[in-house]
Amino acid sequence: MSIANGLVVAGRRRVRTRVPPMVVVREKPAVETRVRSTHLGAIVRGLAWAVALLVACAVSSVAVGIVVGTAAAIAAVSAVRAMSRPLNPVSLAVAVGGPFVAAVSFVVADVQSANLALVLALVVCFYDAGVYINGNGREVGGWLGVCAGFLAVGVLAVFVAAVLVPPFTGFTPWLVIGLTVLLAPVGVWLAGRATSWERVPALRRVDSMILAAPVWVILAATVLQR
Repeated sequence: MSIANGLVVAGRRRVRTRVPPMVVVREKPAVETRVRSTHLGAIVRGLAWAVALLVACAVSSVAVGIVVGTAAAIAAVSAVRAMSRPLNPVSLAVAVGGPFVAAVSFVVADVQSANLALVLALVVCFYDAGVYINGNGREVGGWLGVCAGFLAVGVLAVFVAAVLVPPFTGFTPWLVIGLTVLLAPVGVWLAGRATSWERVPALRRVDSMILAAPVWVILAATVLQR
C-alpha cells in the first residue's frame, strides 16, 4: 500500500512526494545566429563563385583558367587537409585530381566556344543552387535536393533550346545538358567520399564539375561541333 500522495496512515499524514520540476533549456539565440550566419556565408560564397565564373567566361580563356585553376588548387589543398590519416591513395587521387580535371576541362570548354562554356557554367550553378536550396545538407543533398537540381537545369535547357540555335538544335540540348547534369551528383559523391563527407567549402565549388565538365567537353566535340 502506498503511503505517498498525502494519504493518512496510522493516524499521521505523510508528506506528499513532490516530483522535481523539469528544467527546459531553450535554444540560445546565439546558436540560431550561428546557423543563420553559416547559411548566409554559404549563399554568399556560392553567389561570388557564380559571378566570378560567368564573368571569366565573358572575358577570355585566360580569365577562365585563372578563376578555375585557383579554385581547383585551393580545393585540392583543402581536401587533403580534411582527409583522415593515413591517406588512402584512391581518395587522394580523387581529392587532388578531381578538381584539376574539372578546371582543365572547363578551360577546354571555353576554348571550344565561349558560349558553350557559359552554358556549362550556368548548368553547374543552377544544379548547385537547386541542391542547396532544397537539399538536406548531407552527402549529395538528398533525393529532394538532387531532383530540385535536375529540375532547375531542365528549366535552363528549355531556354537554351529556344535561344542558342545553333549550336543547340533538335534534341541536342537535352542530350548534352541532360548527360552532363546526370554526372554532377556523381562528382559530388566522389568528392564527399574522398573527404569522409567533411565540409570543404572550396571543394564544394568544383565537385559537381569533376565528371560533368569532361563529359561536356566530349559531347561538345562530338555532338555539337558536327
